[in-house]
Amino acid sequence: PAGYSGNGYGFCEPCQPGWYSGSAGSIVCQECEAGTYAPPSVGATICVDCPNGHYSSVGSTQCDPCDGRQVHNSDKTGCDSCADGEIANPDKSECVQCPAG
Repeated sequence: PAGYSGNGYGFCEPCQPGWYSGSAGSIVCQECEAGTYAPPSVGATICVDCPNGHYSSVGSTQCDPCDGRQVHNSDKTGCDSCADGEIANPDKSECVQCPAG
């Protein structure tokens, strides 16, 4: 079934955390790409995109938040710092100018 891989000897094994199998009959599980994650349980069928303001590396089981004045980069593989005079918007998806005052 999806979420498992076949070992060629008639046995199926669940994909490990950070790995997935999207279809039945898969021979191997695949590592989640950077910017995505598979929950820390076994047998994942998909990798989920990191939410705004978070990032991950290859094979992750969770996404880590960007710090204070940082926003996620375009592929959510890391965080970029906002320039002087800017702050991260509430969901840390882009930098915005500091308000007047």
